[in-house]
Amino acid sequence: MRVFFLGTPFLFGFFVFSALMRGYGNTRIPMAVMFVTVVLNVVLDPLFIFGWDVGPLDFPAMGVEGAAVATLLSRVVATAIGLVILFRLAVGPQLKMAYLKLEREWVKRIVNIGAPSALEQSTSALAMITLTAMVASFAPPVVAAYGLGNRLISLVFLPAMGLGRATNTMVGQNLGAGRADRAERAVKLAATTGAVVMAGVAGVALVFAEPIVSVFISATTADAAATIENGVQYLRIRTVEFAFIGVFQVVLGAYRGAGNTRTALAFSLTALWLGRVPTVYLLTFTLGMGATGIWIGMALGNIVGAIAAVAWFTRGTWKETVVDTDDGGRAETA
Repeated sequence: MRVFFLGTPFLFGFFVFSALMRGYGNTRIPMAVMFVTVVLNVVLDPLFIFGWDVGPLDFPAMGVEGAAVATLLSRVVATAIGLVILFRLAVGPQLKMAYLKLEREWVKRIVNIGAPSALEQSTSALAMITLTAMVASFAPPVVAAYGLGNRLISLVFLPAMGLGRATNTMVGQNLGAGRADRAERAVKLAATTGAVVMAGVAGVALVFAEPIVSVFISATTADAAATIENGVQYLRIRTVEFAFIGVFQVVLGAYRGAGNTRTALAFSLTALWLGRVPTVYLLTFTLGMGATGIWIGMALGNIVGAIAAVAWFTRGTWKETVVDTDDGGRAETA
């Protein structure tokens, strides 16, 4: 654990590098750096976990600690590559050491924008812990199906998150250029694309739910068969929310791109702590729906969040948020 936490500053450095490059409109380079470090982590993991004693290379077996060391090294490499790109290569914002002098006003503004996003991630993790605690009261097949289903849903999230991050950049650039109309068109196009793509994914998952789940577990025992049955039901029920996931992530990206991270936080809390956690508890324990209540409650979170976020988006106040002026001030709205 100590070794793992040593990598936190390097992880933060990579996040800063990725944010700078995305703000510059270059999303491919952070992706390429992430790919390199993931491959490096995959290669180093078995070396440090199980050891290696072939030829001149001699790594002692470190067990779990070896996995942490491999992760630490991959994060160091990611940060080093990011620094070289930012300070040496002309493919992004050109930085100099003189630019790194702290300015209190800018630090305050960055914290005001970044703190809600940090809180958003923390509350999301807390919500998942709370939901896991509820699910843990069920039989092992339900718990296993919940874990497997969440892993599959995390794959579904990837295209939606990609569109959300792209929208973040597009909105920030266009609002900064004074083109709120173009920012709005970008959001609507991304939301439509996200809904269509995710609806297509939902159709595939609905039809092929059983083969998809069976790839990860074979029905060799009664518990395994029950896990597959629960996993298929979970996946099919959650396909209802897939299109909403696409729209929700895009609209949250629009709020973040406009600098209105408090609004993004509010709707994330709405999705998790109004649409999901209490619904799972109500359906599962109060109404006695059992595992089905878990699956339905999990699906309702993003549906509620998407509807609320889109309704607020139509007000148009997001266009006027955190806009720099010539005198260095800022214009804000509620």
